Amino acid sequence: MAAHGNFFVGQLETEVLLSRGGFGPRSDDSGSRGRAGYGGGRRRAGAAYREGGESSATRGALGRDADPASHIVASNKPPVRLQLRLTNHGSEPVDVEVLDFNSDLGNFVVQPKKMSLPPGASVEAEPMTSRLGVAADALPLIVRIRRNGQVEQQVLTLEVIAPPKAP
Repeated sequence: MAAHGNFFVGQLETEVLLSRGGFGPRSDDSGSRGRAGYGGGRRRAGAAYREGGESSATRGALGRDADPASHIVASNKPPVRLQLRLTNHGSEPVDVEVLDFNSDLGNFVVQPKKMSLPPGASVEAEPMTSRLGVAADALPLIVRIRRNGQVEQQVLTLEVIAPPKAP
């Protein structure tokens, strides 16, 4: 599953991947998003997971007020990883902090807490692990980011990635 968003009028690209692997290599010559797949990433740091309640605003944004039946199920499958990659498409360096990263898979703390991105650079946060299963083809994810003092929030939707077509 993958989600994509553009924050701050397209200056900060946000990619989220839910898989057992990680992001594949980014194509350096095209400047476009790399294909999701197995492989390494860019820079990484420590990870943490925070359990806890959620506000009524979070429940409303995730559609839980309208549909009390949760899509979370116990799973005996191997854990899945949520990966976050940020890319600075602006012409100036930016300091970024991911304030919220919430979904039915959990309320995660993104590490490192603050990231500095030079123009044109990408950085990956440390992978976040969830042991919960998802019984849906789409999963809303609330992402709130602070960049140079400005805050923006979006609801990104993790959706199943179509497999590549055989030649």
